[in-house]
Amino acid sequence: MEKVVLNRESVESIYEMYNSPDKENHVVANEILNNCDIDASEGWLIIFYGMSLKTESYWRENIPNAFKKISELGIQSEYKLSAAQIVNTLITAAVEPEIMDYYLKIHVEELKTAMSNWGYPINKLNYSITLKNEK
Repeated sequence: MEKVVLNRESVESIYEMYNSPDKENHVVANEILNNCDIDASEGWLIIFYGMSLKTESYWRENIPNAFKKISELGIQSEYKLSAAQIVNTLITAAVEPEIMDYYLKIHVEELKTAMSNWGYPINKLNYSITLKNEK
């Protein structure tokens, strides 16, 4: 049986599973991440690990195949990775532009939320990040 290669659609579904109050969804999400084509899905796994609120121990115990790949990249940490660490790892891994674009959009949304929490009127913001098409 062929292993699943993660893509934008599957990643969004997995995020929904992790955000569900139903703990069985978390188990299913762990299984998908643990049994996907780890090498072909590396960039998506970097994003999941980097933004995860799960501890290194959780990954090691519940998603060991994916955690092994993360360990090989040298980015394992008990704390959420910084945006710079995630971007640097994605660049080093030479991920596809779609993966970098996806992460940058998530990061911009996190920045907007943080700014809103700090009292900045985000309705005055008008910016976006778009990767250049190098043809």
